[in-house]
Amino acid sequence: MANYVIQTLFFAIKKRGAPDIIHSDQGSPYTNETWKSLWDENKISIFMSKRGNSPDNGACESFFGTIKNECIYTYKIKELNYSNIYTIISDYIDFYNYVRPMLKHKKTPYEIRMEKVPF
Repeated sequence: MANYVIQTLFFAIKKRGAPDIIHSDQGSPYTNETWKSLWDENKISIFMSKRGNSPDNGACESFFGTIKNECIYTYKIKELNYSNIYTIISDYIDFYNYVRPMLKHKKTPYEIRMEKVPF
């Protein structure tokens, strides 16, 4: 698992450049020395939840659960590959932000943000 995580970050940096920040848990793939040196070399800030404190990253975990259930798991594994996964996820994020209303608010995230922006 650690090698997969490191390889994925390496390819992402090579293709798109280093991100400013990465959010992760404190699992072993994200705490090994190779991972740490990769984000040190690329000046990436790491945000990790505290051990045993899942509310720390609840919003991220909730979103990732939603994207997996409503998007990723609707595909057969053979349908997902490096050439289409970016488009699939980007399209879903657009849908999530601009079309899909949140159950609690009955509005999309975009609509909620626009209500808070003073014009």
